[in-house]
Amino acid sequence: YQRRVRGLRKLRSVPVKLKSEDTFYILDPQENLPKTQEFFKDWLSKQDGWKGVSSKPPTIPEYTAALNSDLFVYLGHGSGKEFLGGKSVQDLGGRAVALLMGCCSGKLKSTPMGYTGTAMDYLLSGCPAVVGYLWNITDRDCDRYTKKLLDLWLEKGSDVSLLALMNPSRGACKLPHLVGAAPVLYGVPDILCDNTEL
Repeated sequence: YQRRVRGLRKLRSVPVKLKSEDTFYILDPQENLPKTQEFFKDWLSKQDGWKGVSSKPPTIPEYTAALNSDLFVYLGHGSGKEFLGGKSVQDLGGRAVALLMGCCSGKLKSTPMGYTGTAMDYLLSGCPAVVGYLWNITDRDCDRYTKKLLDLWLEKGSDVSLLALMNPSRGACKLPHLVGAAPVLYGVPDILCDNTEL
């Protein structure tokens, strides 16, 4: 609880306005999603100011950079907790809105002490919001959903919150009522893209 209160104190303002060029991504760190790699690699490299790692596990300094950017996009299996999870994420601290775009990355487990899961670890680290999937999804639909969400956010995000763009992004999925219904946002719902300098 105390960590979450500390995290809320880090909020710059509500709505949270992110600089789109202050984005860090991790793409296919296990190097076993060739279609995802093919789908995103060129697109990510064309985004102004975006930095990231591809086809290799991230180092602790890279994870630190990701958590301290405005937006962190994870594109791989699960939530990336095998590279940095639990208390390690909390100890690093963070301020990024995290898009953990892998199977079950947003799934929480109920315990007698409350809810636990990777999304909760990010919130406790100080991240204002986390987007993740509640259940297993197909990688191709996940890629289509993520790309649509990011495209809409970069285009319209200065006027419309990230949360409001999640539902229209479902239409990019071949299984909109299965895969498209899996994403969830935890934390501050009012996340805007500050494109004023673009």
